[in-house]
Amino acid sequence: MSAALVAYETLKEPNPESKAHFKLAPLWWSIKGHPSPYRALEPYISYETLKFHYLGHHQTYVTNLNNQVDGKEQWKDLTLKQIILQDLSKETPERPLFNNAAQIYNHDFYWQSLAPPTGEAKVGEKGIFHPNLPTGHIAGLIDVAFKLEEGPKDKDFKSSFDKFKAEFKKKATAAFGSGWIWLVLKEGKLEILETHDADSAIRHGVVPLLAFDVWEHAYYVDYRNKRVDYIDNWWSIVNWKFANENLEQAHHQAPPSHL
Repeated sequence: MSAALVAYETLKEPNPESKAHFKLAPLWWSIKGHPSPYRALEPYISYETLKFHYLGHHQTYVTNLNNQVDGKEQWKDLTLKQIILQDLSKETPERPLFNNAAQIYNHDFYWQSLAPPTGEAKVGEKGIFHPNLPTGHIAGLIDVAFKLEEGPKDKDFKSSFDKFKAEFKKKATAAFGSGWIWLVLKEGKLEILETHDADSAIRHGVVPLLAFDVWEHAYYVDYRNKRVDYIDNWWSIVNWKFANENLEQAHHQAPPSHL
């Protein structure tokens, strides 16, 4: 057994009876009764990656933030979102609080943006995939925001969704270093937003709909340096229902219940 295998197999599940102020939110598909939560996203995200990412990286942000707010009532009374929206520049001593709070929030949003693949897998030009097209309100907004134009610019796209995927892929591939790619709603229109390091979409005056993690720990075990393959496979496990729920809650001007 490899050292890496031993490491992730010994990661501990969070204690549901913990008295810690901030807690690691359960993976939503585990709440829904998925029989093997860490295999739920296979073959696109492996058991090893998911367990390392969730119980290793994500849990570490939670542990760090709890340690940082311990004994500091002015911080313990705040929600994650309230901490993130504080004016904590890189020069302030409280910046680590922002980093950990934002990474917890961003990861919570990322897990919600994923869904176990459903239906029958197919074989395409880039290998196995699960057909997973957007439906409902989000599909209509994609059609509007990425409408095909006449002329040579869009001649290679079959649909507005193809154009959207290409622009999302371009942004995610070009993102330098660590960060996040978001599908957001700004002034009623869809936009693709890049944030660096722990920065979060909620600091940019937009409504986040989906989050895509481009930190290397999100994909390196499975894809090594081929981020582009990670991006291509993401489309099989995007949670379009979650995007539509965020649109609905934005319409009613209410914060998402899961955050």
